[in-house]
Amino acid sequence: MKIDKKLARKRAALRLLLSETGNQVFTVEFYKKGDYKKGELVSRKMNARTGVQKDLKGGVSTIAGKEDIAGCYEMNGNGYRAFWLDGVISFKCKGHETTFSDFPEAPLMKGATA
Repeated sequence: MKIDKKLARKRAALRLLLSETGNQVFTVEFYKKGDYKKGELVSRKMNARTGVQKDLKGGVSTIAGKEDIAGCYEMNGNGYRAFWLDGVISFKCKGHETTFSDFPEAPLMKGATA
């Protein structure tokens, strides 16, 4: 699947931000991928960390090799989560917030006409 240069840069920027957070807590707000593809804009905000190994049982990661998905551990006790990099609205860590305004072309919203 071919992605445009803006999305490739956004993914790279987010991967860099994630790597720089280390084990620190960050807040990410994003559109949920499944709902977005159905034409619904459902956003979610979570506090999370990367690098957590609590409760890992081994086995194969379900998101390994997916360039548009990032994994993390949600801090409010909900466990491991993944979020869609293309749908990120904002990312905040260490008091710095980065806001993104570009999103991939969405399907028609429910009830909208072309």
